Amino acid sequence: EAVSLGMLLASRLAVNIGILQTDILDRLTNLLVYLGLPIELDNAIYDHIELFSYMRFDKKRQGQKLQFILPCAVGKVIITDEITLDNLEGVL
Repeated sequence: EAVSLGMLLASRLAVNIGILQTDILDRLTNLLVYLGLPIELDNAIYDHIELFSYMRFDKKRQGQKLQFILPCAVGKVIITDEITLDNLEGVL
C-alpha cells in the first residue's frame, strides 16, 4: 500500500510540475484501483505537517534538500531536488 501511494503521489507531483502527461497518471490510478490498492492518503491518520516532518529523514535526502524520483514517461524517471513545499502541498 505504501509503495502504491508513493508511486501515485510521485506521479501527481510530476503532472503538477509539468513533466508527466495526465493520461499516464490516469492509467496508473485506474490500475491501482483495479488492483484494490489505495489511491488517497487517509487524512485522519496523516496530516501534511506530519508528513513533511517525516520527509526530513528520508533516505534520498542530500544535505538540506530532498531528492525526488519522478516519472516523466512510462518507464522513465528523473531525479530532482528542485521541488518546493508549494509543489508538495499541491499533491497531498
